[in-house]
Amino acid sequence: MRRLGFYFLLLGFYSCLQIEVTDHNQFPNNTDTLIAQYGEPLMREKGEEQSEFLHYPQGLSFEIKDQSVLAKHVVPQAMETSLAYWKDKFNPYESNFRELSGDVRRDGIPFQQLIRCDRLGIHIIYDPGLQKVTKIIYVNKSI
Repeated sequence: MRRLGFYFLLLGFYSCLQIEVTDHNQFPNNTDTLIAQYGEPLMREKGEEQSEFLHYPQGLSFEIKDQSVLAKHVVPQAMETSLAYWKDKFNPYESNFRELSGDVRRDGIPFQQLIRCDRLGIHIIYDPGLQKVTKIIYVNKSI
């Protein structure tokens, strides 16, 4: 009987947390659906190769091209800023990295690196100087 009460207590505590689970690989495929779901963006910005970025609050951005949503850019949560977190997540899959710009700091460390795991459809931007992940990019794999 005590055990059953303990489980109900645990269940009640868990339900009070109201944890929001987000599947970042699920997002609108076209611009009309995106705007219907998220509203008008705070800002629009031209990207490379005729793409455009729609910026929303809290660091959320979508990259669009020809009315298709190519990718979702988000600011990492606390545990996602660690490179070890992503190495563990990418471990079973092939991943690669490259420097994003030719610029380097005085100590020879590049400003940012792009680490890609195409199998998962996730790219991360890592800053070796800060030793943290600064952006997560979820690629629309259905395009």
